[in-house]
Amino acid sequence: MTVRRAANEPLGLMLMPQGRNRQVVVQGVHADSVAASWNAMTSCESRDFRNGDIIIKVNGCFSFEAILHEFQNYTRAAI
Repeated sequence: MTVRRAANEPLGLMLMPQGRNRQVVVQGVHADSVAASWNAMTSCESRDFRNGDIIIKVNGCFSFEAILHEFQNYTRAAI
């Protein structure tokens, strides 16, 4: 999926590294954020951001640090 946001909009995902491989795990979604709006617009539960979801790749990046960088610095995230 591809999530887009304006440069001044917060994505709104609380992310934590987990395990030896430092997988990116969603720990929550902030209200009034792009992620919360995405969840409200999707009609398919499997496309929502939910606690415990593991994000494997964003814009071709796999590591926890690189994924955070992509979310913080770009307005388009291909997940």
